[in-house]
Amino acid sequence: LVGSEMCIRDSNWHIQKNKGERKITNFGKDLQDSYAYGNVMKNISEHFNEEFWNQDSKQRSKEVIELCEKEQIKTSTKSEDI
Repeated sequence: LVGSEMCIRDSNWHIQKNKGERKITNFGKDLQDSYAYGNVMKNISEHFNEEFWNQDSKQRSKEVIELCEKEQIKTSTKSEDI
């Protein structure tokens, strides 16, 4: 698998594990509301809070970046990029 295909497959695995109803197929529109990122973070971050789902997409994108920082996950992505 190509790197992006692996990321999509793994993201969908996290969504399915959380009993999510959606599936991502690309890294464009499918990631814009932080749904996929939120499902990944729910599974890997002890700091994840279920209130994440009640926030608007702009706030969720900020929360994803903050969770990455708390988990010491290096990312060049900014919340504005999500």
